[in-house]
Amino acid sequence: AHYADVTIAQRHLEQVTAAALLAVAPEHAREVNEAAALGSATMTELTAISRTAYRSLIERPSFPAFFGAATPIEMIGGLGFGSRPSSRPGGGRSGPAAPDIASLRAIPWVFAWSQARANLPGWYGLGTALEAVTSRGGREAVEHLADMYRRWPFFASVLDNAELSLAKADLGTFHRYADLAPGAESVAIRGMIEAEFARSVRMLLLVTGRDHLLAGHPVLARAIDLRNPYIDALSAIQVEVLGRLRNPERADGDDAAMRAVVGATIQGMAAGLQNTG
Repeated sequence: AHYADVTIAQRHLEQVTAAALLAVAPEHAREVNEAAALGSATMTELTAISRTAYRSLIERPSFPAFFGAATPIEMIGGLGFGSRPSSRPGGGRSGPAAPDIASLRAIPWVFAWSQARANLPGWYGLGTALEAVTSRGGREAVEHLADMYRRWPFFASVLDNAELSLAKADLGTFHRYADLAPGAESVAIRGMIEAEFARSVRMLLLVTGRDHLLAGHPVLARAIDLRNPYIDALSAIQVEVLGRLRNPERADGDDAAMRAVVGATIQGMAAGLQNTG
């Protein structure tokens, strides 16, 4: 993927070489250790707050049913992604639309959310954590977090990875997937996700000092923009066919064809999204 094109190959080789040389420089190691020492307490606090926010969502009693209805998780197990089964041995299901989340392996968990265009595991809880720290510490806390982002590669990579997940999400499309999950509880869960998404974008931009997502990565932003129209079309097909498959009043006999369509859209979206699990 990197070396089929001479220009991309040269750029990638330069990036790898530069990173390796930088990593072994004594000055770099000293600066990183200093930044880590100054930021570790804040990072520990952010971790605890974001973990609590994340668990408050996924441990809601109604969440498994929402996850099963709003994602194509039931289709992913038979597609052969990854080297192991989707669920660990002993895991069960509480119903056709309520998977046993505790037994799911990481790849199908993340993959299902990328298919639903939410990318939730990559960012949920970030906004709540950043907001809690900055609301208590004011402008000084914002400047401290910004300094951590500039000086501490680990913290920068955490925010950059979350930024990529947020940039690849499409909450408008996710709304259509969420509509597959009926009931007031599903509406409440969707509201939690949408609110945390907006909060995470706002707080990430505040800390990084940018005015929009991926402003510091224009090549990556353009690649995503070029791929999105094709992925959007596949999403529209996938959510429509999932709705038909799950309709209890539909005519029998066309399951195989519809499942084949969903499988094809999953494969196509995985190719377009690229980092899906």
